[in-house]
Amino acid sequence: MADRWCWPSPPRAAHQQLLALCYRDLDGFKRVNDQHGHAAGDY
Repeated sequence: MADRWCWPSPPRAAHQQLLALCYRDLDGFKRVNDQHGHAAGDY
């Protein structure tokens, strides 16, 4: 499943470091943000 959610980028030229981006869409998670604020949702 992770291979569909995470996309590694090529190494950055200056430091030869990898960067990976992950995106997940969680059903009902908006309710957590609305009730407890975005800080709680990001924790």
